[in-house]
Amino acid sequence: MPRSTPPIRTAGEGQNLPDDAPIHIGVAGDPGDFGGYRDFVIVEAHQVENWRPATSTAPERTETADALTLFAD
Repeated sequence: MPRSTPPIRTAGEGQNLPDDAPIHIGVAGDPGDFGGYRDFVIVEAHQVENWRPATSTAPERTETADALTLFAD
């Protein structure tokens, strides 16, 4: 039986995928332990927002970062 080998992409390349593309994440038990990883699927993603308190020169504000928080199941 042939085995499917999906392409491996960086996070930057993943931004160009269709919205309904299935994305699987392998989470290693220890750093570099790619032989014993658990398989997860991304179920939601939110853009990271950083809250900055008010200072004497700037008001309280929220800044949107160029990062995502990924939720997997």
